[in-house]
Amino acid sequence: MSMVHFFKWLTLWLYLRWDETHASRDLFLMCGCFFIGLWISWEAYALILGIPLFHILGKRPLTGRMLLAMGAIAGVFPVLFILYAAWVSGEQGVQYLISHGLIRANLQDSSVSFVLVDYLQTMMYRLVVYQTAILSMLSGGCLVWIGTRLRRTVALQDRRQYAYLLMLLVIGCFDGIVFPNVVIVHDYYVYNLTPFFALGGSWFFFKGLSYIRERPSIRPFASAGAVAVILLFLLQSIYIIQRRFSQTDAYSLAYPFALSVGQETRFGEEVLTDLNILDYYCVYYSDSDVKVGIETPKALQDILKNSTRNYRYFVTTNQKLVTNTLPFFADETTYHGSQPLRFQTFGIPPADNPFHRYLEQRYEKQESGGFIYFDLQ
Repeated sequence: MSMVHFFKWLTLWLYLRWDETHASRDLFLMCGCFFIGLWISWEAYALILGIPLFHILGKRPLTGRMLLAMGAIAGVFPVLFILYAAWVSGEQGVQYLISHGLIRANLQDSSVSFVLVDYLQTMMYRLVVYQTAILSMLSGGCLVWIGTRLRRTVALQDRRQYAYLLMLLVIGCFDGIVFPNVVIVHDYYVYNLTPFFALGGSWFFFKGLSYIRERPSIRPFASAGAVAVILLFLLQSIYIIQRRFSQTDAYSLAYPFALSVGQETRFGEEVLTDLNILDYYCVYYSDSDVKVGIETPKALQDILKNSTRNYRYFVTTNQKLVTNTLPFFADETTYHGSQPLRFQTFGIPPADNPFHRYLEQRYEKQESGGFIYFDLQ
């Protein structure tokens, strides 16, 4: 995933250099990086929207060579990728590719669905958490400023600055617009907006300082306001770092799960679970190996019968227990049918379910830290 960002931003840098030099070498390198980025991940397609927007709003002459080259690559690449999938996996691979593409674009029924209002609320919450409230407000102010200025006649240099910032915004929003089913499950996609938030927020901050300094009546408040903004940004950053394991999606279940397992197990003991969590987080924070995805009695018995590993506990939880013990799950606002989306994402079953009843009939259990431990030994 990280490699596509390298080639995406390298392509953008080469484009900006080509925009100044119009050298064929820069155009060739830009197209090459764009093709590699597409081969790594579909996220590179964001450039197809961002770069033309920069040309149009920045009043740059639309150059046929650049648009033709990028358009040809963007148009031919899906065909090449489908042919590659057919060569490697046959007809099944092509069907899988198309089906999952439609699911990720929310154009086909899937286990993850939502309404627009809930989706936007979730995205706003993540932006405030990951990008901080201050930077979110400054970036919002930047958008308002640009929106009002673009309607007027402004200097070309200013217009290019506005176009550059909007290009970063479009590139950062591409995933959330085109593939919302993926973004709502994986909260780290909000980091694609970091370039816009960093540059747009800081640009608006210094623009505001300049505006204040030009007005003697409020000039004394400039320094105090700047210090207050910086302090609020640092305070929330420290607060989020300290509470990142309970306030953000990626760690919300894996981290407390790992802490609980670490307290209940000894070195060398391992656990099984039916929860859908990132097992490497658990290994790191609990010093115990965790095997995930054991969801049926048969799967459990097969592992216990055929494995030589030292599995001590089967660790699980349920919707009622996790809601009462982990605050992150108590304020769920996004639903799929009657079930909260977070329960589905992490595979948290209802309080009364057949598999847990099976475990209760055969193994002693205890509760710790919001989780249920079935003693396999």
